[in-house]
Amino acid sequence: MEDKQISEIELDLEIDKNNLDSACIDQPRRFLHWSVEYAEAIRLRDEAKRRSMVTKSNINMDIRSRPQEYGIEKATEGSINAALESNEEVNKAEKEVSDAQYAVNIFSAAKEALDQRRSMLERLVALYISGYYSQVKLPTDQVGKLADEATAHQKSLLKARRKLE
Repeated sequence: MEDKQISEIELDLEIDKNNLDSACIDQPRRFLHWSVEYAEAIRLRDEAKRRSMVTKSNINMDIRSRPQEYGIEKATEGSINAALESNEEVNKAEKEVSDAQYAVNIFSAAKEALDQRRSMLERLVALYISGYYSQVKLPTDQVGKLADEATAHQKSLLKARRKLE
């Protein structure tokens, strides 16, 4: 899992509220892209698990057939398991499984985040439809009148304040 992919996920989660139409149209493509990545990550993890099991089995059989070469004087289940768990090949295979599971987790989170993005798009569209983003347009003469009224109100507040002092 590269930081580049995480950055790509973050970019795909962005919403431009001024272009809701293109964001809505592009949402399914984004979701599909990360769903395919998720499926591929699961496939790679499963392959890593299979390779890890094969490696463990082969090393286990080798330890049981030649315990002296692994530093085991008396072959017991405990000593065989200890040699198996400390084997470099086994540890490498288990790390591959762990890394693959991390990728699965990241892509799963990306799918969930894209589902959240879909919900947010629905909400933003609803806000747009209700006029939340519209700007109130006043005729020029009304703007001047409102400014004069606000100035008069502020002056009256200042006068009242001076009387209290």
